Amino acid sequence: MVRRQGGGLCGHSRRIADRLAAFLARRIARESNALAKARAGVEAFYRYYQKSPTNFGSAFIFRAKGVQPVGLKPELDRDLNARLALAFGRIAEAISGAGFEDPDGRAADGISHASGLLILATPAA
Repeated sequence: MVRRQGGGLCGHSRRIADRLAAFLARRIARESNALAKARAGVEAFYRYYQKSPTNFGSAFIFRAKGVQPVGLKPELDRDLNARLALAFGRIAEAISGAGFEDPDGRAADGISHASGLLILATPAA
C-alpha cells in the first residue's frame, strides 16, 4: 500500500531512484575511456539492483497486465519517472560520449537486458 507522498513507501521509492542516479554517476565517472564509461553505466544499473533486489520492485512495479503505476498518484508517478529518467540519462550520456548512435535507445536496450537478467535471477516467492 502506498502511503502519503512525503514519506513511507513514496519517500523510499524516491530515495531509491536518487541513490541509483548517484551510483550510476560514480561508476561512470571512475572510467577514463568513453567506451568503458558506456559499459560501466549499464553494468552499474545491474549491480545496483543485484545487490538490493527488493529495491528493484520499488522502481518498477510489475503486474499481470505489465508495468503500471499501481497505487501511485499522478504527481508521484511523474516525479519517480523523472528521477529514473535522470538515472537512465546518465547511461545515455555515457553511450553518446562513446560515439554510438541512438544513445537513448541503446540505454533502453541495456536497461531492458539488465532488468531481464535481474528478473530471471530472482527466485520465485
